[in-house]
Amino acid sequence: MKKVEVNVFESGDVVLYQTGENGFKNNIGMILKHKDNGNYAVLSVHNSAYKDVSSSWIIPISDVEKARTEIIVHYDEKITELQSQIRKATQEEKDAERLEKYESLKKQILGTAKNLVNYKDDDDFENKLKAIADMKRAIFAIDLDCASDIRKENGRIKWKIREMISTRDNLLRNISDESIEKAFDFK
Repeated sequence: MKKVEVNVFESGDVVLYQTGENGFKNNIGMILKHKDNGNYAVLSVHNSAYKDVSSSWIIPISDVEKARTEIIVHYDEKITELQSQIRKATQEEKDAERLEKYESLKKQILGTAKNLVNYKDDDDFENKLKAIADMKRAIFAIDLDCASDIRKENGRIKWKIREMISTRDNLLRNISDESIEKAFDFK
């Protein structure tokens, strides 16, 4: 069970807070008011006010490293999980697909060769002979779809990883030392 730390903040305290139940404390704000129900009204650095922020969603600005670590750990776990899904086509998959395509082309060549014996005219003979020649070239240049499919899936996974890294970095940028120094700087 997750331990909920409850802090008491005063009006004017600069804090980190989250805006949703499952969010991160990646927003910088200033306590405006401690409400009777135990929640707080918080002014964000973006000049918007949140009127009912739970006290468990707020931490002191001094705990910024804790908030950063929470974000990093969360995204690193997801990125590691996605990286484990990246794979290469095994030799067994390649061999099985190559054999399947070979057998299919072999059947087509044999079927066309049987029909070649019963040709109707010279055009029909040439068309069937050309079809056999095309299948002969195809049998020696079998393209493997499994490698292509895996490459496409890996591309999709890598895109998700880049998206997660970008999201993580944006969240961390929101609570960077520079952002904290600029927050509520009235000079």
